Amino acid sequence: MATKRTGKQSAQAAEETRLRILEVAATLFIDKGFDQVSIRQIADGAEVSHGLIRHHFGSKEQIWTQICGLLRENTMRQIRVVLSELDDNLPANQRYFTLLCRLMATQIEDPCAMKLMIDAFRSDGRHFDLYTSQPDEIQELLRFELEKVQAQGYLKNVNIREVKWILFMFCDAPVTLEPLLEETFQTDKEHALLRHWEFTVKILANLLGIEDKLIPSLDSLSELAIPNQLDEILTPKCAHATD
Repeated sequence: MATKRTGKQSAQAAEETRLRILEVAATLFIDKGFDQVSIRQIADGAEVSHGLIRHHFGSKEQIWTQICGLLRENTMRQIRVVLSELDDNLPANQRYFTLLCRLMATQIEDPCAMKLMIDAFRSDGRHFDLYTSQPDEIQELLRFELEKVQAQGYLKNVNIREVKWILFMFCDAPVTLEPLLEETFQTDKEHALLRHWEFTVKILANLLGIEDKLIPSLDSLSELAIPNQLDEILTPKCAHATD
């Protein structure tokens, strides 16, 4: 019995170490960029040996792959959460509008995924391939809902890749154009992010035929953002890395 307990404790300790390494690595990748971060820096930040990181992951690319996998899983969960909370009797355009509004609120409030994707774009291509190489269940879920919207008569000439482009474009702007954010909206960063979200939501509403009275009015993005289950791994160190 004692042997089983010791084995469980060892497995738990190993998993906690793995997650701590991922947390430190994600923070460093966001702050410095993948190419500027060494295994040694990750080891120092996680307070583990270089060899232990090699044991858990094998290479820096494998760390990147696991972080991207966690982010994909979390985004998939967020989509399912929104869809599960929606009334099945809602018109398709209202369902899609709500889904996209909440996804954007989540990504704008917590820019971890966008920051990592931007770094992938700046690489020689291999990191972006790692970011996008897995089967895209996210795209299929969005496509399924899009087809119902198109059957209703909206977004008839828009394909799913263009929907993803819209999401990336709107969620990326506050990250890559951060120096212009407060100047553009003439307010502090938190309210500027909210204003940016409101601006983009109006564009979506127009595309989807949503009446003004159905557009959410928020005091904070957290009112619509989907809770993040990666808090213990990524959020504390990168959600406000642009501050």
